[in-house]
Amino acid sequence: MYLIWALINTALIILFWALVLTLFSKGKQLFNNKYGNAIIVIFVLGVIGMLSFKEIDIKDNRYVSDMKIENKDRDKIVSRDVRLEDNGIFHISLHTRYLEEADKVTLLHGHATRSGFVTGFQWKFGSMVINKNKNGEVTYQVSGSLRWNLLGFNIYTESKYFEGTFTVAE
Repeated sequence: MYLIWALINTALIILFWALVLTLFSKGKQLFNNKYGNAIIVIFVLGVIGMLSFKEIDIKDNRYVSDMKIENKDRDKIVSRDVRLEDNGIFHISLHTRYLEEADKVTLLHGHATRSGFVTGFQWKFGSMVINKNKNGEVTYQVSGSLRWNLLGFNIYTESKYFEGTFTVAE
């Protein structure tokens, strides 16, 4: 389904830009045919979608701790990248940086991003929790939302929740 949605978005974007170029070359003649009303609707939706487009600020998509790290603790800082979802056309990855102590972990920085063929999708990172369990593994819970957009308009918002574990030695 993700691939179909991305292809629909790509086709509509190409159609919109083709209409813009045709409008410059043919002018008003573009609308004087049996598809004139459909062309106007696609053109207007594309213009409104482009004018209202706002990329999610990357600062809103990150957790950054204000904890001060002492020099003696700098060698206890661990960074991990974990792939949360891989659906064939894009993936969502978790990036963490935490302070590893004997019985606990303290999250210093974390975010989840999407990459790949992402046309028509917008990822909004929600929250993240990491803990150390008795086996020495680090457990994580990540939530966020995946927005399904069509020409810049939000059509559907899918809530996402991921949980899992990774070991320090990875």
